[in-house]
Amino acid sequence: MAPTDVELVELIQILRSRDAHSEIHRAVTRSLENHLVEAFKELQTKGAISKETKDVIISELNKITLHRIAEESGVYLNKLRDKRDYYPEDIIRLRRDHEILEHLINAVTVAANNTEFLAKLSAIIEIFKIHSAYEEKVLYR
Repeated sequence: MAPTDVELVELIQILRSRDAHSEIHRAVTRSLENHLVEAFKELQTKGAISKETKDVIISELNKITLHRIAEESGVYLNKLRDKRDYYPEDIIRLRRDHEILEHLINAVTVAANNTEFLAKLSAIIEIFKIHSAYEEKVLYR
């Protein structure tokens, strides 16, 4: 699901604000953690995670994808290029994190079973937390 040009420009503008960018990271993380707990409880009580629950989680994961597209379309290059202590390896690391997250997001959407779905979702959450902390440090130091 690719954003329109207008959506992309609006999201880039929002992500340039430190507070808004940080809040987006926190909100996505909280939401995914809550959905992970719900999915686990559903698996324990009903023996499976419903399609509806998985669809909600995948919708949340799409927010990470849109966030990544906006960052790589303008936030990183514009923000870091203007900094005196800019290091190209910072962009390389952040983009590598994005590649890993995107790989896991794609894997979760086709997970063969509930255990695999939960394991990959857990990995996404942890990597997203690490990535978000590093990204905020680099962009706003």
